[in-house]
Amino acid sequence: MNPTRRNVVLMIVAAALAALFVRLGFWQLSRRAERAAVNEARAARAAAPELDLTAEGVPRDTTGVVWRRVTVRGQYDREREIVLRGRSLEGRPGVEVLTPLDVGDEAVLVIRGWLPASDALRADLTTGWPADWSDTTQVRVSGVAVPPATGRAGQPLTVESGGREHLALAGADVELIAGRLPYPVLPYVIRLDSGSDGAAALRQPAEAAPGMGSHLSYAIQWFAFAVISIVGTAILIRKG
Repeated sequence: MNPTRRNVVLMIVAAALAALFVRLGFWQLSRRAERAAVNEARAARAAAPELDLTAEGVPRDTTGVVWRRVTVRGQYDREREIVLRGRSLEGRPGVEVLTPLDVGDEAVLVIRGWLPASDALRADLTTGWPADWSDTTQVRVSGVAVPPATGRAGQPLTVESGGREHLALAGADVELIAGRLPYPVLPYVIRLDSGSDGAAALRQPAEAAPGMGSHLSYAIQWFAFAVISIVGTAILIRKG
């Protein structure tokens, strides 16, 4: 190929790659802006007054509820308690305990806290209840409404604890869980404040603060690739 024609082809290819890399860089910046907007909305909801889920007019979907502080009164369905497997705390393996709370004609799933388990699966769920607990006990719980882990339940397993079989999942997939319960379930999950239901043995892991992700570093990398493609091609052509 003629050297001049070859150089033109190289520059065209380099320019096309640089344009692609710049486009990807700006896409990452737009993703970062979206993440910032979500974090701002989440912070605004967290700062809003506590929402009573039994009050009139409270939406029965996630609109206006997720990331809000909420409170509700009801009875725990201890028999249908669920294990969220593979949860560590301070380097120790364990599980989180997810219990349906009967609030009348429906239930809401409550992440009540963390229990140790050597295999991150089989915990002694009885230790998560006061010794004098009754299935008719009414509780008032407070916490944060969090979105469900839809599609992240993993392979459903069954574990035995206290003479009962319990469903064990990798995430709180409300749709999957609702299909196994005899009553309607609200489409979000309450992450309980430590000790708000009197179960002192349960520990409440600190909720991770929302971050900005790695979008900025990815954008810088794409812009760097664009510069390298142009400069590298120019050096290659100059060296013949």
